[in-house]
Amino acid sequence: MPTALKVFFWSLICGLLGGFAAFKLALFIALKVIEGEHAEIFAHLIALLAAALVGICSAITAGVMAGRATKI
Repeated sequence: MPTALKVFFWSLICGLLGGFAAFKLALFIALKVIEGEHAEIFAHLIALLAAALVGICSAITAGVMAGRATKI
């Protein structure tokens, strides 16, 4: 398998898993902390933002790690 494809797959998998975990955790915490009429909407917005940020960071980190591992 080509190196670029390995890096892509590792980035994709880690980004998805990191984003999913961040979404679940942020939603749980936000629902416990936020009170009011629109608490669920704000909790979902916070969870989406957290999932996007963590997912992107996970994908970048996994790509760098997979790229370095293939050079050794």
